[in-house]
Amino acid sequence: MSELVEKNSNVDLREKAASVTLREVHSQGHTYVDLRNVGKRIIFCCTLCRADCFSDSALFDHLNGKVHARRYAAAEVTLMGPLPWPFNDGVLFFTGNNSCDRLLTNGNSNGSMDTKNSLIDDRDQRMVIRDVLLNNELSTLKVRFIGHGHIAVRDIEIDACNKWLSRIWCAWLGEGDDCDKDMLSAPKSDFSIITFSYTYDLGVICKLKVLENFLSSGCHSEGEDYGSSCKKRRKSLLEYYSGTSDCAPKTVVSASDGEYDRLSTRALRKELRKQKQLVAERMCDICLQPIIPQKDVATLFNSKTGRLACSSRNTKGAFHVFHTSCLIHWILLCEFEMLINNPNGMKRNKGRKNPVSRKEYKDQRLASQASNWMTTETPFSSVFCPECQGTGVDIKGDELEKERCTIPLSEMFHHKIKASESHKAWMKSPELIDRCSTGLHFPCGAEGDFQEIVNPLKLIRFYRAEE
Repeated sequence: MSELVEKNSNVDLREKAASVTLREVHSQGHTYVDLRNVGKRIIFCCTLCRADCFSDSALFDHLNGKVHARRYAAAEVTLMGPLPWPFNDGVLFFTGNNSCDRLLTNGNSNGSMDTKNSLIDDRDQRMVIRDVLLNNELSTLKVRFIGHGHIAVRDIEIDACNKWLSRIWCAWLGEGDDCDKDMLSAPKSDFSIITFSYTYDLGVICKLKVLENFLSSGCHSEGEDYGSSCKKRRKSLLEYYSGTSDCAPKTVVSASDGEYDRLSTRALRKELRKQKQLVAERMCDICLQPIIPQKDVATLFNSKTGRLACSSRNTKGAFHVFHTSCLIHWILLCEFEMLINNPNGMKRNKGRKNPVSRKEYKDQRLASQASNWMTTETPFSSVFCPECQGTGVDIKGDELEKERCTIPLSEMFHHKIKASESHKAWMKSPELIDRCSTGLHFPCGAEGDFQEIVNPLKLIRFYRAEE
């Protein structure tokens, strides 16, 4: 017993020491450093560099290193302006306040609802979205408007017939003011972003809660009716999990009554441990980095139909969430793909028979890679959820969104890598504007003096789940 107390006291001391170090680092201006749990350890993490530091000395070495200096220089001109992004997603944004009033609301909303999927109050910029999966049941989600993001692109005119889309970015405007009239007049996007504070049951049917409730229901205290009632309840639970676990049904077939009860409990506890591990290892499908509890995540919302993008791919109200910055980058990539595949928009010729007077590419391999970046096998026709490819269109009854435009998984994997690599290129060479921004950069690879034009594209709205 004394050894256990001593062990717990050591853990508490390490936590207190780490908290003291964190306060010291924050006081020096490194507000992007965070504490995270990795297994049973508490480590420091630099959000800008996505670098894990397992000790105080490792943290200070990282903050004084060249890699961090380069990353900080880029963040200084893109993320640390006078009006920062109000998010903290653990992978890029770090200025949000997780104590804000962000709460999912269950039950029916007060007041009348029309036949549409959402109800918008223009006076206070609030919205109610129907048929959303919250706490394992269809419910309503209340969100409030928090600001605009302005999407723009930089074009490079290589010659009269060829243009290269060099950068695409989203600048944070907040609610906007008189200085933003030009940007606020841009066409509104058909899609918006809704942000949440991440919890393990967000957007999915939470099997973990069902298992915990079942195992804590105390079926062994039912006296003579123990065998039949417990078996009956377990049978219903196993039917519920018949699509996810095959170990429990085998137990039903091969075990006798008494042995079945014992083995079934063991199997259920094994499934509980498995579900806890899956919850702890939940990844963002775009960047394949862990999603951290209480950090900001986001889902895609179709502003035209008033439905979440994922709702057209399932009838249970489930939806996918991603790091907020990752979803912004994905939307930018979708807009980029639609531009370069639009015959009347931005498109690069792959075979130039009459090149203009300029230096040739100094690296043919780079030219080939750049050409591949600018083409896609399956054209994008809309922004869509990167995990289920839903767009949130209205569906009739149980009929799901048609899959005629589904992009193969191999291509989706390529696009997600493209989003990641182009954002890395952005951090090395960002667009210098007077607003906090994040974006994608596609290096041209050509040398020479070309005319460059910045074109406004769209305005995207941001909402936050509220109390």
